Amino acid sequence: QAEDRTEIIEEPVKRWLSDVEKLLGEVEVLVQKKETDFNCFQGWVPMCGRRFRLCKQMVKKIEAMRRFTGKGKDIQPFSHLAPLPGIRYRAAIASEDFNYFASSRQKAAYDELFEALND
Repeated sequence: QAEDRTEIIEEPVKRWLSDVEKLLGEVEVLVQKKETDFNCFQGWVPMCGRRFRLCKQMVKKIEAMRRFTGKGKDIQPFSHLAPLPGIRYRAAIASEDFNYFASSRQKAAYDELFEALND
């Protein structure tokens, strides 16, 4: 959704998302292994050792998913607005360095506006 709103996703969020996608890929492999036939002799003799190892791996993946869920809540900020093309922002501008009202006419209008605001 952030990309749809032209926001830039922060780097920690990108790393978290790639880790989650990797974990989901590993879980998908385990699910596919579970769905394959772990039986010998057309289902008459179950292969309990393989199933046990597969279940242990699934439990580890579930724990990893819980950790990723907790980490995802701690990442702040998630994104920030993308800068407009052609516009550069300065972090800090000293007021004496900033001279927007260069002409005397603009300066007079600024002074008049500032006086009105102070009243």
